[in-house]
Amino acid sequence: MLPWNGYLIYNRLSEVKTVQLAPLDFSSESNTQTLARERSDGEWMLQFKAEGANYSDTGNMLGRKIDAEEGLDHFDNPEPPYMDKFVSVTLEPDNPLFKKHSMTSDIRSSFVKDGIWDVALHTRGEKGPIEVSHDLFGAFPSEDAMVMLDMTTRNQYNLLEEQKVEIIDYSEDFPYRFKIFAGSPEFVASAMADALSLLPDEFTLRQNYPNPFNPSTTIEFTLPNPTEVSLVIYNLMGQEVRTLKRGMMDTGHHSILWHGKDNKGQPVSSGVYLVRFRSHEWTASHKMLMLK
Repeated sequence: MLPWNGYLIYNRLSEVKTVQLAPLDFSSESNTQTLARERSDGEWMLQFKAEGANYSDTGNMLGRKIDAEEGLDHFDNPEPPYMDKFVSVTLEPDNPLFKKHSMTSDIRSSFVKDGIWDVALHTRGEKGPIEVSHDLFGAFPSEDAMVMLDMTTRNQYNLLEEQKVEIIDYSEDFPYRFKIFAGSPEFVASAMADALSLLPDEFTLRQNYPNPFNPSTTIEFTLPNPTEVSLVIYNLMGQEVRTLKRGMMDTGHHSILWHGKDNKGQPVSSGVYLVRFRSHEWTASHKMLMLK
């Protein structure tokens, strides 16, 4: 335990437990052997680190162990609470039953070969570049591949090589996302192609549906990269009726529901309205018909 450092103990049980902490004696041969236990083939750990000028998060682990499970078990630890300002990395479990849990470690069974880890970088108060790096420990199968896909830039990085990535264009409004693929080269190539196919290649603003509508309608659009957006409803006089969105939005497919009310919360009258999308790169609009 180091002075001026914060530590968190997570109790998985429902009852209160008393924990006595004793410092490790690194001069002891038995302790050294325990810490440096040789891993079996297929057991590996990847430490994922994110370091900014002021804040960092270097204690995130993913990988495979012979006595771990594919689902949530005692090797998987939740993300600690955030401070006011931070750089934080979380691992999002691929099992839908555990999606609500953001983890700081996600260790799975070494009896399973192929896998995908979803990694998210969260920030608050960090303004400069953030360096993302990793350390690989253990016995990763020599015939397998491990690749990280940047879901914003679509850049791909071979994690079996020492690589550092500098992240500049990030936002506090939503996480910066990566996917890590590990397994056979065939699996990694196929899974990465599937992930890339879900990312939109171009901006679109679709016609609202239903149209005509009463009282609600859905407006859908896609963003090929994160950007500052404005989505506003106008009447035919050019007057602003309702601001649906102003601010940064992430890459992907987005859906916003308009309930046919103005900025004061009052229902609008029947007629033609214009939805206008604006960003630094794109502008588009559609007419919509409200019928009562």
